Amino acid sequence: MTRPRLAVDIGGTFTDVAVERDGACHTGKVLTTPHDPVRGVLDGARLALSRAGLAPGDVGAVIHGTTLATNALIERRGARVGAVVTEGFRDILEIALERRYDQYDLYIEKPDTLVPRERVATVSERVSAAGQVLDPLDPGSVHRAVDALVAGGVESIAVCLLHSYVNPAHERAVRVAVERRAPGLPVSLSSEVSPEVREFDRLCTTVANACAEVLSFDMGGTTAKVCLIEDGEPRTSRAFEVGRAERFIKGSGLPVRIPVLEMIEIGAGGGSIASVDGTGRLRVGPRSASSDPGPACYGRGGEWATVTDADAAAGYLDPDAFAEGRLRLDLGLARRAVGREVGDRLRTGVSAGADGISQMVDEAMANAARMHAAEQGKSLEDCVMVAFGGNGPLHATRVAEKVGVGRIVVPPQPGAGSAVGFLSAPVSFEVVRSHYVRVEAPALPGPRACMERDGSSPVHGAGRGAAVPALAAQGSEASASPERVAPPHGPQAPEPHGLRASDHSARMAEGDVAAVNALLDAMQEEATAVVRAGAG
Repeated sequence: MTRPRLAVDIGGTFTDVAVERDGACHTGKVLTTPHDPVRGVLDGARLALSRAGLAPGDVGAVIHGTTLATNALIERRGARVGAVVTEGFRDILEIALERRYDQYDLYIEKPDTLVPRERVATVSERVSAAGQVLDPLDPGSVHRAVDALVAGGVESIAVCLLHSYVNPAHERAVRVAVERRAPGLPVSLSSEVSPEVREFDRLCTTVANACAEVLSFDMGGTTAKVCLIEDGEPRTSRAFEVGRAERFIKGSGLPVRIPVLEMIEIGAGGGSIASVDGTGRLRVGPRSASSDPGPACYGRGGEWATVTDADAAAGYLDPDAFAEGRLRLDLGLARRAVGREVGDRLRTGVSAGADGISQMVDEAMANAARMHAAEQGKSLEDCVMVAFGGNGPLHATRVAEKVGVGRIVVPPQPGAGSAVGFLSAPVSFEVVRSHYVRVEAPALPGPRACMERDGSSPVHGAGRGAAVPALAAQGSEASASPERVAPPHGPQAPEPHGLRASDHSARMAEGDVAAVNALLDAMQEEATAVVRAGAG
């Protein structure tokens, strides 16, 4: 008999817990406890388990997800991180990709690096792209680097040495040195976090891991997310950006190389704070009141006017049924906050101020949806909107009207949609290793072989492999299966037809295309479907 599973989604405002039993799903929603998230998880778990008639010992598995890590990266609230890099490469984060995300903006703002230059130390060593040690690691330089970072008060160290994805020996030696000179100090190695080519992406990912110690990605309490799904399958990506200087412009943030759904996320949730700037313009977000103190109507000391306060003041929310009836909203506090922060300053009154806040956040989400669809080359008029999250169904109709969507589906228990989704989604994971080889080679090594060579593959069964080819003289890449290589379309590139490697080498000059990354992902063949809702 399969034991029940419990899923937890820790958001910026609420923590949702869902537990399945005998085909039914029971949920619990509690306020997130940001200073100690475990307390919120335990409170939500007790509530959901009691509704399901279960004890903690009855649970067979726990599935966990959170946006706290990405929120910490965006708001720069993570650990104080120091970095160790190869001598001569101290400015990797500052130089970045050596290109401007908006070449015509004279006042362009670069994204803030998670590690400033003064917390980047270098060590003397050099490894070639083939993994050959050109200069051995100098222990003295390692000791000086570690001591300097510790003296600077770092709480975690990210190590990213040149070509360590091929030969990680020097990075591992640095970790040993840190453990000896600063026991207990967390160390993240790029050869373990992101063993791929491209130093900037690899260092950013390693620093993000060291900063948050965890990494993932509905309108909820803090953010809103939009994702296009075709034929039941969402698009996926192997990278996303955090801390964009410009909300909707790719390349204006820091790249983090982890598998994610292809989606767009904006700071537009129930806790998003509304304000009037010096020019008399109404603004909503991205700052959030979070769960502590939360919107003014929570009665927990919050004084800012938020989207939830506007919705409450406009009469869109039932004050006695909010958050499963566990949090009664104070409509008086909501109206006073909206009036003080928006209505009085714009001389519109409370009702018009509340409507303005709601309209602003709806337009922000609609604009995000338009941008996301445009990037994918899709039309939203042909889509059906599935609305979930604590505020998704409430704002779905106006967002759908703005973008031209004619049909909205609200699933059961939408307020805990992400936690319920954890119980329904198949378990999957992905492993990637960089392995440079010419496409015209008579036999390309499979992704599994590349990983098993260094003992890094955890897959011992069904799994899908893919090669990521690239033009050898350019930086563009395209994913393809090992036997179906599709070259990227662009200047000096041939037409993007799916060709086998043997055909490909006959049509291109020798050395034009190389397989860069070997990627292996495995997915549980069958997912458990939650077909009916339980009580609560």
